[in-house]
Amino acid sequence: MKLLRPEPSSHAQDRRSIDRVAELRRDLPSRGVGPFTRATAFATSLAFLLVAAIIIALLAGLGSPGAVQAQSSPCTAVLTRSVSPRTVILGDEVTVTLGFQAACPESLTSPLHLAFALDASGSMAGQPLTDTLAAIRTWIDALDLSKPTARVGFVAFNDAVMRRCALMSSRVAVDACLAPPLATQGGSDLALGMTSALELLVAGRPLAQPGTPNEAIVLLSDGGNNQGCDPALAAARQAKAQGVLVITICVGESCDLQCLREMASSSRYTFTLGQASALLPELLPALRDNDGSVIRRLTLIDRLPPNLAYAPDSAAPAAVWDPAATSLTWTLQGPSAVAATASYRLRPLEVGSFPSGAGASAEWRDSQGQIGTVVAAIDTLTVLPPPTASPGPPPSPTPLPSSTQVPAPSATAPPPTPPAGPTSEPSASPAAGTATAQAPSPSATSLPRPTADRPTVAPTVLFPPLRIFLPLVLREPTLTQAVDLVLVVDSSLSMGERLGPEGSKLEAARAAVDRLLEGLAPERHRLALVATDATARQLTPFSRDAASLRQALERLTLGNGTALDKGIALATELLLGEARRGLTRGVIVLISDGRAHEARPDDAVAAAQHARDLKLEVYAVGLGREVDQRTLGAIADSPARYLSAPDRAAALRAFERLAGWMDQPAEELWGQR
Repeated sequence: MKLLRPEPSSHAQDRRSIDRVAELRRDLPSRGVGPFTRATAFATSLAFLLVAAIIIALLAGLGSPGAVQAQSSPCTAVLTRSVSPRTVILGDEVTVTLGFQAACPESLTSPLHLAFALDASGSMAGQPLTDTLAAIRTWIDALDLSKPTARVGFVAFNDAVMRRCALMSSRVAVDACLAPPLATQGGSDLALGMTSALELLVAGRPLAQPGTPNEAIVLLSDGGNNQGCDPALAAARQAKAQGVLVITICVGESCDLQCLREMASSSRYTFTLGQASALLPELLPALRDNDGSVIRRLTLIDRLPPNLAYAPDSAAPAAVWDPAATSLTWTLQGPSAVAATASYRLRPLEVGSFPSGAGASAEWRDSQGQIGTVVAAIDTLTVLPPPTASPGPPPSPTPLPSSTQVPAPSATAPPPTPPAGPTSEPSASPAAGTATAQAPSPSATSLPRPTADRPTVAPTVLFPPLRIFLPLVLREPTLTQAVDLVLVVDSSLSMGERLGPEGSKLEAARAAVDRLLEGLAPERHRLALVATDATARQLTPFSRDAASLRQALERLTLGNGTALDKGIALATELLLGEARRGLTRGVIVLISDGRAHEARPDDAVAAAQHARDLKLEVYAVGLGREVDQRTLGAIADSPARYLSAPDRAAALRAFERLAGWMDQPAEELWGQR
């Protein structure tokens, strides 16, 4: 988190120069009495105006680094540009993805100043104090004080300040501060501990010159404040008003958890000691290495040749399309400018092999106002002509069953008279004197000859009912139905917790998604990535490019909060948009520990039900041993579509099964339309 303080803006000299020019312009006409004098005055005024303009420009340049000629930035950057797929049929669209990654020297990075405030009251005696000091040493190890970008201070307090160590930048000094045993006694004055930690940070600000440090206070306590919570809240507000990040940690089970939550910068920065032991080794280095203060502004430009057309409104994030220059421009600021991804779709207008773009470049301005540029290589795109149907022989008529070849007797025709002899030979006409012999029909039945004691009876028609067969031609997907899948990845801070010896939950999720990509058939299936913490954001558009999807996951960082409903809603929106292909299965896969902090669990369940109502499939994978199985099970379409992954190996197996489910034969479509 970058804590910016506004730099003093001094334009007094500019104002005085402008005022002085105005005075001269008012005075000059009154001093002239003749034509020559007026001309001289006019020339003099122009000269004064020119000099004043030069002075103002020089002063503006001194006051604003961005106004002077920028030097080359010491940051190094890589800009990649990929197109997927690289071979298409004329009329189809392709996806272009740009990726920017910058690395800057530590001299440009604002340092982290961190102050620990440790409750050393009597209730902390014994194991609680031992465990807390061990955790503090672990967190300091994660900061790596050998780098000049971090300093650590320490305050131990009860009813009074027991120990105070100013900001230190060496591990030797830290060990010397923490080594002497602390005499735990008395009560807890949280307000005093907070105020003393803030004083350490204020005293250390000159050490960060010429930059501005990122500042944080970590307060650890097992109880409440002696004078109630209000004084502690007032002290915390004073620190937060100065841009200090306040983290509070509850040691044990008897602390005033509500008071600690209100003291913290937000409730998301209140942890138990166990949670903090898992999270802070990643959170504190992230505060130290926050490059959001290094790259202040990034501009990405991608230009298209005349034979490629931009698909309107397909840029993510939103970009400015210039139809005259046939270019897209993205402007990013803050942390997103250090590692940025942008994408859009385009449509080829002609057949052949040609460059997929006319040029892609990135320009950035670092924290010292210096400018850097980088260009990307352009992939070649191959466009094939659309297939043409070759003429074939006309379809042959469908033969009718033999029973239909025998006409049914007419209601007005007289009944047939069987001729003499053992073989039935129906006559062509009853009035004819002779009959033409025919082969016996398998459908015909011999009728008895009438006698005196046996009257003639009307014959019974024994022909079966006619069955008519009509051809039906359907054009359906073959083998398996293609899938457009949106993977929603929980990117909350809890995903940084350890999941066994092989890393965190987030690392396990990355490995599991990699297993899914290995199992999917890229010629049929596409995948888009969405991350959700307090907000939901699209990481990649629908793509078959496994490399770009993996890169997006590697760049994923954790944030505050968990709003699963927003992630599911964004995935639903993507699957209902124009980017989804026709006749595809729309699938949402959520991977999370299910601990929602920004929304009620029912909101996520309702978002999943809405997706189901729109004929989308929803799967859920619960990652970790402490998951909200009830919520995740209700999010999934059915119990079979919820997969539990308590460890990394189970997560890999779960995503192998998901890959197999994506390749199952599709249901019949035509009977369900």
